[in-house]
Amino acid sequence: MKDPRHAYPPLGVVVLGIVVVALSLRGPIVAVTPVLQQVSGDLGLSAGAAGLVGTLPVLAFAVASPLAALTVRRAGPEAAILLTMLGILVSQLVRAIPSTATLFAGTIALGLAITLGNIVVPVVIRRDVPLDRVGSVTGLYTAVLNIGSLLTALATAPLAEVLGWPLALAAWSLLAAAGLSFWGVRVRRQRTGSSGHPGAAEGPSGQAPAEATPPPRSATRNPATWLLSAAFASQSFSYYAYTTWLPTYLVDTTGSAVTSAGAMASTFQAWGIVGGFLVPALFRLVGLRWTAGIVGSLWLALSTGLILAPAAIAWWLTLGGIAQAGGFIVVFSALALASSDAREMGGMSAVVQTLGYVVAASAGPVVGALREATGGWGVPLWVLVGATASFTTFSLVAAFHVHGPSHRPRSR
Repeated sequence: MKDPRHAYPPLGVVVLGIVVVALSLRGPIVAVTPVLQQVSGDLGLSAGAAGLVGTLPVLAFAVASPLAALTVRRAGPEAAILLTMLGILVSQLVRAIPSTATLFAGTIALGLAITLGNIVVPVVIRRDVPLDRVGSVTGLYTAVLNIGSLLTALATAPLAEVLGWPLALAAWSLLAAAGLSFWGVRVRRQRTGSSGHPGAAEGPSGQAPAEATPPPRSATRNPATWLLSAAFASQSFSYYAYTTWLPTYLVDTTGSAVTSAGAMASTFQAWGIVGGFLVPALFRLVGLRWTAGIVGSLWLALSTGLILAPAAIAWWLTLGGIAQAGGFIVVFSALALASSDAREMGGMSAVVQTLGYVVAASAGPVVGALREATGGWGVPLWVLVGATASFTTFSLVAAFHVHGPSHRPRSR
């Protein structure tokens, strides 16, 4: 719980800092997809090797989350964000060098840098945002993740036609450079402002020194950690399965051209931007329990709708797009409410993201194998019904556990 004397930094500064980081936390992964065929042709990659380009960052999320949490705890959030931005900047430039070795080295480094960002941003939100605003800021963060993905997905191929794929990939490092510049200036001002000041012994946001507070309880001893791990694993499996296979599903079931299918599939990301703003408003209005139930229902509507009424796919993609953003908001808002402070939030987030991304990394291969084994989409879609039902169940149980049946966000 926050000390009532805690002075939050200006919310506008916090939000802008989160936005400039979020723009680079998903877009670089998606950027290579529109030009993967050109990359594979130029570098002579097999289909399996090309598939690894998209899978390696998600595997890094799973493997490196505990190390990322340790880095945040030891170095502090500001240093972790600077490392994130620097890592994303350098890795994108390395990946753009046209060779197989640099492509994979840059991709692995990119995954590690983004993993650090995945862990530190929720910690900053928990530390620097009043609890009654956590849902709204998490929603904005989620919306900007989707904006970054959509922007790079739509613009990389046209850039590659003009500049070639290496420069098209390198161009997105400018977003990381902007984030690095913003946070460099912010950290410098914080240090300048604290020097010679009576409160100079305090942390970056007016917090008391770490030595003055008791150590946080272990994240693994908090039941909410495991409930939210199961919810996030279900959410991530569903999200990455749909992100990977929606274009192929549309080509197979609607007869659309590849370009048309890709454009329709991108609405799944576009509606996530809407969800990033809509779901926090719902959270503030009706509380966590009802928000979790409604978001889970939207996820289920996508999976069951594709089975029972596939002709209405545009409608199902709308509901599913809102749900994929909403599920992220539900999980990380619940984490903020279940944690006693930013340090405990960091530990819980590391466990949740490690387990969630382990499951997420299996989504593409599992769905692809089921499609190939059964010769159709019926079984894969029923698996996704199960995954979205699992999210609904565990997120609701977590919501009840965190604050009971009628909780709404509040300051404390």
